[in-house]
Amino acid sequence: MRLHGRRLQTLIELPLAQAALAVAVSAVAAGAIAHGGGRTPVTIALLLAGAAAVWRWPALTLIGLLIVCQELDPAQGFGGPGASGLLFLGHQVFFDTVSRTSILTLILAATAAWTLIATKPVRPLPGALLIALVFGVYITVFMWVDGSALSSAINQNALFAVLFGLGFLVGCRATGNFGWRTYAAPALAAILSAMALVGLYLYASGQGQSGTGTSVIFYDSAMGAIAGAAALAGLTLERARRGRLAWVIVGAGLVIVVLAARRNVWAAIVVALAVALLVSPQRGRIVARLLGAAAVAVLAAVVLVPSLGSQIGDQLSAIWEATQGTAADASVHGHLSDISIGWHAVESSPLTGIGPHGQWLVNEGGGQLYVHNQILESWLRFGLIGAVLVVALQVVLVAQAVRVLRRTDTDLLDRWAAMLLLIAPVAMLTAPFLTQTERWPAILGVAAGLVGARLGRAGTSSASLHPVPAGGAQPPQPRA
Repeated sequence: MRLHGRRLQTLIELPLAQAALAVAVSAVAAGAIAHGGGRTPVTIALLLAGAAAVWRWPALTLIGLLIVCQELDPAQGFGGPGASGLLFLGHQVFFDTVSRTSILTLILAATAAWTLIATKPVRPLPGALLIALVFGVYITVFMWVDGSALSSAINQNALFAVLFGLGFLVGCRATGNFGWRTYAAPALAAILSAMALVGLYLYASGQGQSGTGTSVIFYDSAMGAIAGAAALAGLTLERARRGRLAWVIVGAGLVIVVLAARRNVWAAIVVALAVALLVSPQRGRIVARLLGAAAVAVLAAVVLVPSLGSQIGDQLSAIWEATQGTAADASVHGHLSDISIGWHAVESSPLTGIGPHGQWLVNEGGGQLYVHNQILESWLRFGLIGAVLVVALQVVLVAQAVRVLRRTDTDLLDRWAAMLLLIAPVAMLTAPFLTQTERWPAILGVAAGLVGARLGRAGTSSASLHPVPAGGAQPPQPRA
């Protein structure tokens, strides 16, 4: 068996075999689309490009896809006719389907399968994965008992657990991917920089005006969270590992966070930074770097795009009003009202909630129960057990993230993943991102896999035995 395993691994490592597999996967994907009736040429292009890239850089392809593609459906009419094109960039990944399965799910499944075949086994800490899977199984059984078809329960209500689990598999084996140590940090810098530059151009040229006259470049909260986590990772990186590339990531990340203008993400970034400062032995240096980077970013924004300064002030004012319970902003007031209504409903039925089909508090244009808070939404739909599982998952993710941030042998991508796991629970206080989106559970799964793999490595990490080049990338290690 061991001999056959070695032969299979050797065969897989041959470029010709990898290319042949990519062609085969692409052909199967094209056939599935033709049979399932894919809606647009963009759907076909995205699926084929994803299949072709996965064979060489599985984790990088998936992370890049989740950064670039925005989970906002233009069919909902958000933003008006003059809205920024970045609002809906790559939305087909989430909303176009093949046999009722999203393109993201198909690419993520292919990526996870290929990662399991082509990389060496690892032993990550499995706590977050196990809780997510238990939550998914619980929801599936809950919906089945409630009368839903089993396939419908899995593909709709428990899909987040599938996406999280597949993302976890990709993330925990990322360091075994070809070129991960060399290309991961540069790829992150390139993608964020491109998004930031295009966003700045659209804002400065007035192409980000929504139908209400508000400038909107990025609206999906995951975009701000991903970029904010990258900026915090660069700011808190050990001095020996921080170079010009890390500063590029910090700058691009901060620009995207400002352009996203998502107040829940801004508040979550502040909380994540506070936690990082509490566990870091270099608090003073991190604060100094943060103040310097923020000052440069704000000054550049005011000089290059004067109107951006006033928008930042308005957003900060709304956040402060929300903390004081005096929100005048209609959006903030509506969110707080939803949470208040949801809490009163929980008080009236704390054990069972009101069931998954509650109709008195619904999402716009749909029939699903939607409360702007992940814990309350799960509590109301799936009872107290649902709320307990959500909290347990968040506690495990935060605990593992803190453990990674306390280590000195972490690289930039490790810290990015840890920061994203710290940002997520705070952001979810304002919306059920985990169970009602696809982008959030997928990217959180990848981040949890990266963190779990880092914590699961026994003994001294090789990162502490070799000099680390600028940007947080680690040098290639000799083969055994």
